[in-house]
Amino acid sequence: MLHFIMTKPLSVFRMLAPVAALCILSLYSQVPQSDGAGVEAGVLPAHWIAGGPKCMEESEWQIHEYNADLYILRESGCTHYEKPFLYVIFGNDKATLINTGAGQNDIGRVFDQVVEKWLKRKGRESIQKMVIHTHGHSDHIAGDPQFKDRKDIEFVPFDIPSIQKAFSITSWPESVGTLDLGGRTLEVVPVPGHHSTDVAFYDKRTGLLLIGDTLYPGRLYVTYWDQFEKSIERIVRFSLKTAV
Repeated sequence: MLHFIMTKPLSVFRMLAPVAALCILSLYSQVPQSDGAGVEAGVLPAHWIAGGPKCMEESEWQIHEYNADLYILRESGCTHYEKPFLYVIFGNDKATLINTGAGQNDIGRVFDQVVEKWLKRKGRESIQKMVIHTHGHSDHIAGDPQFKDRKDIEFVPFDIPSIQKAFSITSWPESVGTLDLGGRTLEVVPVPGHHSTDVAFYDKRTGLLLIGDTLYPGRLYVTYWDQFEKSIERIVRFSLKTAV
């Protein structure tokens, strides 16, 4: 069950309830169906690393294979208290890293490691690499300096003009953009409110909606309330349309 702690009127909570329900239902949609359901199944780990009490015995990153072409990275609380989740998604032409973590980390090495293992499994020598973000808060962009000057990385800054250009979003924040990874297209939905540059990524192949910090089971901080209300309405409409 999702819990929200907020200071806005109850009407806003009622707006959030449908999207919370949709997100819960999307998790169930990952269960393999007898008819295939057109969705690539994946698995979540029995538990996520949290950080401690013996940090010397714990890895700085938990690298989890959701399925053969999508990986979830969990930064240890021993590295940074925020313990953010990052994602690596592979298409035929590109591999994209979503967010770069918090604090002093070595996400550049970890991303390279995941890509190299994927390439070896596929019997390939190379793939284009890309770094994008759900939004611009410090616990999601701290590793950016590790990528900005690399010639083998297509790096998308988290300012609105760069986001619009990278994902072909014609009108911010009303339009839905896309990211073509080659045989796999992510839909990109602007959802500003928590931050001015929030976007959600929908992966049709797995049915996963990666919504960043716009919705999560904890204390939710909202900076721009007017935009947030509209973004929640927008993501509900998008989810309902996608579910049809």
